[in-house]
Amino acid sequence: MVVAAAAPAHAEAAGGFAAYLRARAAAADGQVELAAHSYAEALAAAPDNEAVAIRALREAMAAGDYALADRAARLLGQAAVAPPDIAFYRFAAALYVRDYDALADALTAIERGPLDFAGPVLRAWQNFDAGQDPFAALDEPGKGPLAGRYAEEHRALLLLASGRTVEGIAALRARLRVEDGDLGLRLAAARILVGRGDMTTARALLPGSDPVVKALREGLSRRFRPDLRSGTVQLYTSIAEELGDAATRPLSILLTRSALRIDPKATRARLLLAQALAEDGASQGAIAALAPIAAKDPFYDFAQEARINIFADSGNNAAALSEARTLAEADRASRDDMQLYGDLLVSDDRYDAAASVYARALARGGEADWVLNLQLGGALEQAGRWPEAQPYLERAVALAPDEPVALNYLGYARIERGERVEESRSMLERASRLSPNDPAITDSLGWAYFQLGEIARAVPLLEKAAQAKPGDMTINEHLGDAYWAQGRRYEARYAWRAAVVYADEADVARISEKLLHGPAARD
Repeated sequence: MVVAAAAPAHAEAAGGFAAYLRARAAAADGQVELAAHSYAEALAAAPDNEAVAIRALREAMAAGDYALADRAARLLGQAAVAPPDIAFYRFAAALYVRDYDALADALTAIERGPLDFAGPVLRAWQNFDAGQDPFAALDEPGKGPLAGRYAEEHRALLLLASGRTVEGIAALRARLRVEDGDLGLRLAAARILVGRGDMTTARALLPGSDPVVKALREGLSRRFRPDLRSGTVQLYTSIAEELGDAATRPLSILLTRSALRIDPKATRARLLLAQALAEDGASQGAIAALAPIAAKDPFYDFAQEARINIFADSGNNAAALSEARTLAEADRASRDDMQLYGDLLVSDDRYDAAASVYARALARGGEADWVLNLQLGGALEQAGRWPEAQPYLERAVALAPDEPVALNYLGYARIERGERVEESRSMLERASRLSPNDPAITDSLGWAYFQLGEIARAVPLLEKAAQAKPGDMTINEHLGDAYWAQGRRYEARYAWRAAVVYADEADVARISEKLLHGPAARD
């Protein structure tokens, strides 16, 4: 959300300043609906204020308030200060109401702005709708490699839409060799082919047994008709999918919300919108954006997983666990669904419950999955069930002998228990060679040397780990123990004090005892 540093000059009229302040506060707190409502009040009080209109449009996009967005966009249509991406919304809004004069104005603004790479594609689909040659617009020179990329994608789609199937498939395959596995492009092409009655070729574009792809393949509708609307939605969604940083998030939100204005059933755009809103701190808005995705939608499981991650990232662990449990216990639950639930149980320190869930996932064909074996072994070990944990941790290493995280977990667990120490040290040395800059692995190897009495070798490694991860309780405690063994008592207590700062309640008493009396004598 956009938060201004100072109130625009005319927002004070008729209570507009108070509404503006409410909007700022709500936007900063991620309350997109309240922010949009308050900006609507501020814009009503200052209907000619372009600065208020820009902020109102941004929050309208986040909240899905198209009435406010239309008001703000009308004001900004001819404004010199209007951000260039607003032309994309104006284009979508004009297309939605079939206002072809406004559509032409918006397209001209896109073609003259810094985001002009989209212009040839939109004009090509416009020509297609008008029964004119769509391909000439895609051959315009001087637009740069980004324009060329989107032009080639839509050339393939337009060839298919024009009935030139052989040429279209050839162009599509050339594009897919560059962008391997582009599900969005495959799906768009398949829908066009089915709409033209070529179900066989369409289904061949969506091969495999992945549940989502299978559902998309089986759900292809013969009623689909490619046109400017579907081409615009495809383009906007593809651009939004490429945007991944905070600086471009407002553009991602605007593009996906604009796509949904044209087609509310554009699920890929809805998923991307929810992701962008969540990353922008608007978790409630993100959850609301996902709500229309029904259980019969092929992307429903993706939406459920997104909901779970949004709840977890926003600190609502109870909601995340509840959603994850429902997903994991459904008849069609996949191993991924179960692993996600297990991961959340681990983060909630419910290790026995997590182990049961991971075991179910393992029984669902996951025996050869080293990650799943590691997760199950780790949950059992954390639950205090070491004899049960060992076989799974050993299997994880056997399945993935070059995976540092597997080597580290098993090696450290054994070292902590004084079991097969030399073999475990070799395992940790191998993990360190494979991942020399991982502070957890560096700590594990340093601690192994400490346990073997090689204090001089341990200290530099533990210092390196602490420098890389100064807020880690375990690393600081290990470093303190090593300093103490070297007779460096002041430095040992300094490290233990750092450990206490980050310690859980269960660990505070043990580390505090070290601060008072030093570590207990080693056998």
